[in-house]
Amino acid sequence: MATLTTLQRGVSRNDPCPCGSGRRYKDCHGSLRATAAPEAHARMRKSQYRPEGEDWAGISEEACDHLGALMELALKHQLEGRMRDAERTYRAVLEQAPRTHDALHMLGVVRLGLGDFSDAQRLIRAAMALRAPYPAIEKNWSIVRRSIAARDRRGIDLLSDAALPLLFGAIAAPASSHARSSRPRDAESALHIVGLASGAATDAQWVADRVGHLLASLKPEVWHARDRVSAEAWQSFDRHRLDPGVGQRPRNGDVIIVGVEGETDAWLQDPIQRVLVFALSATPSLCLERLRAIAADGARSLALVFDSRARARHFGLRDFIAPPPIDLAEYAETSTRERRPATSKLRVATVGQDGRRVVVAPDLDLLRAVASHAAELLLFDPGPLRYEVGMTPTIRCVARDESSFADLVTQADVYLHRPNPWWAEDAGRALFGAMALGVPVLCPRDSMHAEYIDDGAGGWIYDDPPTALAILDALSRDPSRIAHAGRSARTKALRLFDARALTDAYLSVVRRWRASA
Repeated sequence: MATLTTLQRGVSRNDPCPCGSGRRYKDCHGSLRATAAPEAHARMRKSQYRPEGEDWAGISEEACDHLGALMELALKHQLEGRMRDAERTYRAVLEQAPRTHDALHMLGVVRLGLGDFSDAQRLIRAAMALRAPYPAIEKNWSIVRRSIAARDRRGIDLLSDAALPLLFGAIAAPASSHARSSRPRDAESALHIVGLASGAATDAQWVADRVGHLLASLKPEVWHARDRVSAEAWQSFDRHRLDPGVGQRPRNGDVIIVGVEGETDAWLQDPIQRVLVFALSATPSLCLERLRAIAADGARSLALVFDSRARARHFGLRDFIAPPPIDLAEYAETSTRERRPATSKLRVATVGQDGRRVVVAPDLDLLRAVASHAAELLLFDPGPLRYEVGMTPTIRCVARDESSFADLVTQADVYLHRPNPWWAEDAGRALFGAMALGVPVLCPRDSMHAEYIDDGAGGWIYDDPPTALAILDALSRDPSRIAHAGRSARTKALRLFDARALTDAYLSVVRRWRASA
């Protein structure tokens, strides 16, 4: 059996650990929790791994050595993307030592990445029963629970999608005329902006910060709310954190809420009578549930702002639309760097991680096909996709701690915007960031942001994978089109997200809302 050193030769110690801790492999399971055995004894071992606790109590040293070698081999398979081999090896360990915490946990991570949420739940729960909780396993447990909830609500979301346009027909008018006539119609009353305290897995915190900046001339008071998923305690005292228990909440005026993930029942109370919600990615069922609560079933005036006409159509609305609040300053330094010259060896960049959901990616075939039609596919923040496509020779996975998105995308000729259900599509920071950096984009027609792409000028719209591949093949034959499209994309982004134009757009939306509510 190979030693630990041999097993690690093909693995980068700076890769993210597959357990999901967010730490580097060398600082987490890369150490494999080696014991402090005497040096002479350690040299005699075939393996260095030994579990903490009493996982292998009563097992002979020879058997422990064999199990340790299996654990090292399983982790090597997992790190190098051979998920089925990793699964078989972890299961071989558990057949002989069913209380091996790390095998249960890591096998659960493997099953999670393969989309078997029920088995992942069973395995990780069994691992948690053997150890005190720690951040990596708590994170994975949270992801499993959220994934199961999302799976179970899939049918509900399809029905809710059809019901969304009906919602505002039911709550458009307040339940009593007294509610509308009794509230002040002062468009200059106090203005509050409420966003999430931690924007984990959403754009909510970033959008809230940007909205506060763009509306600064209205002197809004910005509040921070707890999201529905995070169990984190407040990091420090903040007089602007929502804490109804001590009376910290908006008490009058108008309220802008960014996203629907945050709880509102405890703090959104009378005399708050009008609310504007920035509609971000959220499942239709959650939108129905939270928007009904915010509107108090029609007793409170409610309006929505959308980042595109396409997203607004899903709600049957069209009144308040403003471009995503992209900050061009994020890309100012990178945009001045010299771009690599276009060649017939096409390089495509895309983003792998979907922080809102853990699902089996529906576009694996598209990613592999793109990689076969291009010289290289740069996959930024690959997440679980690393285990599915990371072994493809022309796909290079790049973790967030290895490179910024801006630095990575400027190495590419084209940015590929991947298809998503409309409710899972984010605010388009990567898409518009690529445009701002002069990288043309390849965007699916049903994207919520396709309307911002000038097809054939600053990018290309594709209807299906064959269309996308045909576009890439044409660009490989005529790379001069890439430079022209990149200049057009950058011009479009500079116009859309010009600081003054964006500020005027957001101020206009809020003023029209306050005048009409």
